[in-house]
Amino acid sequence: AYGTFAANGLHVDPSMFTAIETHDGELLIDNEPAISQAIEPAIADQVTTALTEVVKRGTAQRARIGRPIAGKTGTSQEHRDAWFVGYTPELATSVWVGFAQTNRIMEEPTTPITVTGGSWPAEIWAVFSLNALATVPYSQLAVADADGTVGVDVDLSTGYLAGPLCPHEHIHRLQLPPEDVPTVICPIHNPEDIVGVGAGQVPPVVGLELGEAVSALDRAGFETRLRWEAGGDLPQGTIFGQTPDPGVPAQAGSIVTLTLAGPEPGAVMPSILGLIEEDARAELAIFGIPMRFIEEAEADPDDAVRRAGRVWKQSPGGGSPADATVTVWVNPGGDP
Repeated sequence: AYGTFAANGLHVDPSMFTAIETHDGELLIDNEPAISQAIEPAIADQVTTALTEVVKRGTAQRARIGRPIAGKTGTSQEHRDAWFVGYTPELATSVWVGFAQTNRIMEEPTTPITVTGGSWPAEIWAVFSLNALATVPYSQLAVADADGTVGVDVDLSTGYLAGPLCPHEHIHRLQLPPEDVPTVICPIHNPEDIVGVGAGQVPPVVGLELGEAVSALDRAGFETRLRWEAGGDLPQGTIFGQTPDPGVPAQAGSIVTLTLAGPEPGAVMPSILGLIEEDARAELAIFGIPMRFIEEAEADPDDAVRRAGRVWKQSPGGGSPADATVTVWVNPGGDP
């Protein structure tokens, strides 16, 4: 189904093989799959538009790989199953995480974290897709607007779909009727013998205003990811780090991570109860929240032993505005 969304509503029957030939090239079986228009292109593109937001701003942000992605997370009751189904214009893949032989709950202490579709499944999908698409030029997912038109990146100097090697100044986002959308990636700037995306140098953006930094990276062909960390005396939102470093060659379309002095505006305090100290620190660091840890046993001795080395109290609690230092109490003991 998700492959059909990626193909603008075209459904291709699954096939385990495309053809069988003899050792001297004689074709014995031509297993060309059946193709049909299962969904109107405009409807399929509207679905893709919605599912792209799941990766950009929703529950599947850990699936980002620096390419256009759409997808959907899923988590069953009591966290017994977790999925992520994602697709690019070139590949659709589903990842399921769970216990195949038993119906176990994927929460602590069975698993080190509470497993949802946006955690391990999304991360597995990202690792697999990065390798599977390593030598495949990236292209854009169609995006549908309310008027039924489709937004696509076109190289205006050639009239073809923009490819990874097209000059950035020639690429413009156009809104076109689905039947008028180009279907061929620009062969002028992207000859067939070039299978990898072009490399460029990462521009220096530390110290710039966030809008300027994102614009500079976009002009250079890179996507941007933000992470927030405690920045000492730096004003909130100051960019004080970037990965990869300036001047480093990187694939066009790859992600440049900017480190900003936090906490992130509008962020809420995550709940870290039950986590080991290392994981709790890492979770808070994602949002740039200043933290203070205290090793102290909780009141019930049995609970303190059962949850040795784990967080049993935090203040402010999960869901509070992330605008203050969080104090965290951890039971003594646990693995060194």
